[in-house]
Amino acid sequence: MNTPARDELIRIFPQWFISAAEHHDYVPGQVMKFSPGRWFFPDFSFHDDHADYVVMLFVDVDALVDELLAHEPGSFHYPGMTLKFPEKWNELNEKHIQDCLWHALEEWFFYFDYRVGFATDIKKENRGQILGGLRSACYFDAFSDRPNIQFLTEV
Repeated sequence: MNTPARDELIRIFPQWFISAAEHHDYVPGQVMKFSPGRWFFPDFSFHDDHADYVVMLFVDVDALVDELLAHEPGSFHYPGMTLKFPEKWNELNEKHIQDCLWHALEEWFFYFDYRVGFATDIKKENRGQILGGLRSACYFDAFSDRPNIQFLTEV
């Protein structure tokens, strides 16, 4: 069911997703859109203090919007930030709706490099015991769970 909040989240998602990624120095690369709500970034990349990473990133926009709407506005944001939003989505104006999406994406990207780096380090430690390369894939369909990171041979 479409609501004004859902329509606005769907409308603004592409711009906010790219902006949040670039804000954290990620390079999204080219996108393949399987549908308006399902995207694939084959070469999503970033650099941390000691390595370059390339991640195949699958984004399920519809699932992400559904999850946002299933939680109280402002539920997903940096820990410690206090955000004052009305309690119901239908009470938010367009700017508040956009802010809720921005804070959710911002928080997810804030931890993404750490989680990919940690998973890759574990894979490196087990190298020789587990077959496969170090290139990983991530299915981004929820803000409330850690990113679903898998390695190339497990996708």
